[in-house]
Amino acid sequence: MPRRWAALHARAFAKGGAWSLSDFRDLLQTRNMVICDHPHGFAALRIVAPEAEILTIAIAPEMQRQGHGRALLDAVLAQARSARVEDIFLEVDSSNHAARALYAAAGFDETGLRKNYYRYNNGGYGDAILLAKTLFY
Repeated sequence: MPRRWAALHARAFAKGGAWSLSDFRDLLQTRNMVICDHPHGFAALRIVAPEAEILTIAIAPEMQRQGHGRALLDAVLAQARSARVEDIFLEVDSSNHAARALYAAAGFDETGLRKNYYRYNNGGYGDAILLAKTLFY
């Protein structure tokens, strides 16, 4: 699976920031990791209760905007709820309007900004928007 995930991540994040096969192998050695696999993508979630962080959601480019990202987001949220996570966090590239709309529709709130956080393959930089959602009150 790590090879498939690395190849898919490279396609989904062709602009920059894709994880290598080595990154995925290291990730799988990390405690508290949950990978939700899907025929058209995957999501990685790190749970350190009572918090969790969505590390990535990657969908094959030709399958984007068809509900697969929402299905994976729902899967990681279900995993977080079953682990009794209270707050879940993530960051998203400010230029990724589709992902931002997905997270807003799922009830995530913008909590911060990291200027020039992402480095693109063309040498440019992009801002990361920090998002959070409370799962249990």
